[in-house]
Amino acid sequence: MQVILLLCAIAIVSLFLPKEHKFHFSYQVDKPWEYSLLTAPFDIPIELDTATASALRDSIVRNFVNVYRVDRTVSSKQLQAFASKRNSGVGTSAERLFFIERLSEVYKQGIVDNETYTRIKNGQMPYVRQVGENHTIENTSTSQFFSVRSAYEYIDSIASSRNYHNSAYANNINRYLEPNILVDTERSKEILQQQLQKELAPIGMIQKGERIIDRGNVVTPQVKSALDYLREEYVAKNLNSAESKYITMSKVIIIAILFIMLYIYLAVFRHSIFYDIRKLLFVMSLLICFTSIFFIGVSLDPVKASYIMPFALVPIVMATFFDSGTAVVVHIVEVMIASIVSSYSTDLVLMQVVVGIIAIASLQEMSRRSQLARCAMLVMISYSICYLAFFLMEKGTLQGVSKYVFAYFLINAIFLSFSNLLIYVLEKLFGFTSSLTLVELTDLNQPLLRQLSESCPGTFQHVMQVSNIASEAAHRIGANVQLVRVGAIYHDIGKIKSPNFFTENQRGINPHSLLSPEQSASIVIRHVTDGMELADKAKLPQAIKDFILQHHGRGITRYFYAQACMKADGKPVDEEPYTYPGPNPQTRETAIVMMADATEAAAKSLTDHSHEAIVSLVSKIIDSQVASGLLKDAPISFRDVEIIKSTFIERLDSLYHTRIKYPDQITPKKPDPAPAPEAAKDGGVADEAKGNAEAPKSADGKKPGDEQKA
Repeated sequence: MQVILLLCAIAIVSLFLPKEHKFHFSYQVDKPWEYSLLTAPFDIPIELDTATASALRDSIVRNFVNVYRVDRTVSSKQLQAFASKRNSGVGTSAERLFFIERLSEVYKQGIVDNETYTRIKNGQMPYVRQVGENHTIENTSTSQFFSVRSAYEYIDSIASSRNYHNSAYANNINRYLEPNILVDTERSKEILQQQLQKELAPIGMIQKGERIIDRGNVVTPQVKSALDYLREEYVAKNLNSAESKYITMSKVIIIAILFIMLYIYLAVFRHSIFYDIRKLLFVMSLLICFTSIFFIGVSLDPVKASYIMPFALVPIVMATFFDSGTAVVVHIVEVMIASIVSSYSTDLVLMQVVVGIIAIASLQEMSRRSQLARCAMLVMISYSICYLAFFLMEKGTLQGVSKYVFAYFLINAIFLSFSNLLIYVLEKLFGFTSSLTLVELTDLNQPLLRQLSESCPGTFQHVMQVSNIASEAAHRIGANVQLVRVGAIYHDIGKIKSPNFFTENQRGINPHSLLSPEQSASIVIRHVTDGMELADKAKLPQAIKDFILQHHGRGITRYFYAQACMKADGKPVDEEPYTYPGPNPQTRETAIVMMADATEAAAKSLTDHSHEAIVSLVSKIIDSQVASGLLKDAPISFRDVEIIKSTFIERLDSLYHTRIKYPDQITPKKPDPAPAPEAAKDGGVADEAKGNAEAPKSADGKKPGDEQKA
């Protein structure tokens, strides 16, 4: 299952890798350049900026004069058509000859379309480009050009002067008029492109290796033009290229290596995470989600993605549910994966590692929600200091620092301050228990605890004492103190259902005297299953339920088992009815509570609370648990056990120390008969020595006589 999860993680993260164009910069005109020094990888022409080029292009197109050509087929076709009607036409031969000459004249001068003629009359086209006899372009005056209408008016005016008006009308002269000066579209387009290329040609050149722009410099229109050209060249060169495929493949290999390194760390140093599929799935899912989101952000805006993405959120969540060491390693893997697509990977790695470690350190044993706000503030300060340090290292001056970057850091800090919501969602989704939830569960106004204090006051005092000594032992051996404290408080909640069957809650009558040993054992053992029912109803986290199940492990109710053996008259007695359901403690925390529970309960039954008696009791109980194999499944060392013993002894000594009697509690002695002076003196000395020897010590080890002397 671990291998499948690893392959899925590599595949999903690789799927979100940004497309490789080698150009991941984001920029705007009149905005500071937010990256390090950029030099030209090849010669880059400096083009006109977009606005200037667009205005110049519009002006050239608007004022461009098209190239015209004479279409001689038009005049010959129309003249031939008119001549073919001379036998059937109206008027004399002289009149028809007159009109042929006039038509030839206007066609020779040229007839243009109405739009061109209008521009000529408005003075916009004093000349046109016209293709000459040898295919050269010549400028020709437009003063002699006709339109179809002006050509007809010209012919009609001359015809009227010769009384040929009726004949012109009768012969429909206007039918034989058609533009013969036409736009040469191909030549016009060619000349226009040449003119545009000439006018819009690069105004300079950035040679290979030359500086384009440095961090903090403002992006000018000319620089933007160079950057646009660089982007287009990269896209064109990398599109569907083998080089791009090799780069992507290398990134996938790096991602796989980083995930494998994380697996090795977890397998060697964090067995509880690596071999627990639920925990391992949580770690890998968190990495997959955050790296994939970062890759998407880089595709949209590399700068904002690098500064706004709350990388510290991952170590915060990991430290909340696991431990600081795991949080640091997971954070480093996260940052290294992100760095392979960043435009400035060195800055990103150093900055994010520093910020992540500060975030983890500021949230050790997180118990208050205000700690998140403090953490967010520290993260923002750390980001700002690192950014200024890198900027100063590259530029040697703080001039040109971008104010927008600090706004990005602020947004990042705001995201972190709401990480409590993400922790809550993950807690419910994966069944983990955060330190904030543990703090909430210690509230004595919780319904279960309130019910326990009311129904089982003796048990309530017992669990509070167990909580105190167990949490101190957990602190000494480096276990989860908050978890031990809460688990100890809730471990005996099953006694709520039958409080009178437990010694600490009894007042005079012992109901076990009316039951058989097996019945009594069944009732006592049932407080584990009753506790689980109450825990399920109250929706307590699984981590707390483990304390209810495991605080007796597979131990035996020895008192009732011994009674059963006595009544059996030497016959074998089955241990199963007298054995708790278990399982044995699986963690250091549940093992500590098991030891504390048995030790605290037994200490109350002592009549002699001397140091020697407490040492003997603690050693006997814990050694018995070790010998019985109750602690064999817990990852706890003999050194830890010895530390726990000494802690319990120290705490119980403090709890049961002998107190001094105050003056109003001392009964005055009757005076003895007056002895002889010598005897009185000797006896007085002897009594005083005896009294000092037998006087009880106070909590600080002093005797009453010492206090009086002071």
